[in-house]
Amino acid sequence: LEDPWANVRDSADVFVLAHIFGWVVKAFIVRDWALLWVWSLTWELVEVSLQHVLPNFKECWWDHWVLDVTTCNLIGAAIGMALCKHFEGRRYDWMGLSSTPLPRGKLMRVIAHVTPFQWMSHRWAVLSSWRRMLYVITPIVVGNVMELLLFLLKFNLWLTPSHPVVVVRMAVVANYQMLA
Repeated sequence: LEDPWANVRDSADVFVLAHIFGWVVKAFIVRDWALLWVWSLTWELVEVSLQHVLPNFKECWWDHWVLDVTTCNLIGAAIGMALCKHFEGRRYDWMGLSSTPLPRGKLMRVIAHVTPFQWMSHRWAVLSSWRRMLYVITPIVVGNVMELLLFLLKFNLWLTPSHPVVVVRMAVVANYQMLA
């Protein structure tokens, strides 16, 4: 008797965690559920439409829509949005690390020092005008193009996903997007 969960277990690897972490970063960038869903769905449409070009886009329908969209993307976006909500409007005390008594408290203070002083929330108001809609759609298109370029880089240079060039490029792009 065949195991019905064998395909799911075979698909679960370190890249699933990277996929989830990528959506946590995207949630930090966008900070809006609706736009995260649009980004997620448009990316899956890019994958489906370019299966004939990039071999690693050839997945069965449940991998695209169930594992990617409703599992990895949703979990990463939920974690990212929860962190956005947690950090929104939080103030940090930059003085007196030596006066903090416990090591855990000191660690929390150090973490607080490298996170934003003030967390801004965004209200995108996508449908308020055509111009605003264009302003909101542009980062989603740019984000999808940036991701597509990573897959094209790996394919054309015959690089594995764990190759240092790929990893460093992902880290640099994520850092620039977070700063934006």
